[in-house]
Amino acid sequence: MLSKSCLCPGFVVLVTNLIKSSSDPAPELENKKEDPNFTWLYEYWNGKCFEIYRIPIPECKLGLRFSDIASDVYKDSNLLLFAIEV
Repeated sequence: MLSKSCLCPGFVVLVTNLIKSSSDPAPELENKKEDPNFTWLYEYWNGKCFEIYRIPIPECKLGLRFSDIASDVYKDSNLLLFAIEV
């Protein structure tokens, strides 16, 4: 990952943020979220609260289109499905 980060700056940070979550942004940052100088930082901290999980798809979903499964997952759990391993 270190060598990939040399070719693609920020790669390690991206992967790290996807496999672990962090706490909410500091209150001072919450107050500055509309400030153009801090908007990106607020969005970054807000995005750090999310994680990626690998879970099995229930058998009742087998044979359905990806878009149908993703829609059901979002409606039922308010989660975002972005890939299926076949």
